[in-house]
Amino acid sequence: MKFRRDVASLPVRSGMQTWDAIVDLIVSTDSIDAEQFRAARSTMSMLLSEGLYEEKPLTVVGDTHRVVVYCPYGENALAADFEVNSLGFNPTDGNWSLHVPCVPEHLEWVATKLATSAPRFVVTDFAEELPERDVLGSSDTRLVIDWTVK
Repeated sequence: MKFRRDVASLPVRSGMQTWDAIVDLIVSTDSIDAEQFRAARSTMSMLLSEGLYEEKPLTVVGDTHRVVVYCPYGENALAADFEVNSLGFNPTDGNWSLHVPCVPEHLEWVATKLATSAPRFVVTDFAEELPERDVLGSSDTRLVIDWTVK
């Protein structure tokens, strides 16, 4: 199942405030991986401050879900709803990864920084497309229902 959330960023929120809102959205208080999000705070805040995630989202891919987080900037942020609707579940429960698109000039240092502090964060080139899949280990996103009565 795919879920989309928009988290208004600059000038409504700073990069750090935007990251904190994203963490509040996708990390449950009982998440065993919450420390990775805290450890990535400065790096992710810097990336969010650069206005990178309006067109290309941060994406959490888990066992049964895919959460895409877009960050409107500028006038789009001012027009966006400040409140972010909760998901109603913990996207960091079980097997998950956070895909972080990165511009080429930051790719190497961001990947190095996050590799040790946040190993579930997958840093990819901004030009690279994340395969459309809803669950880890599956590239087939079709839902097939057999309506025939047996």
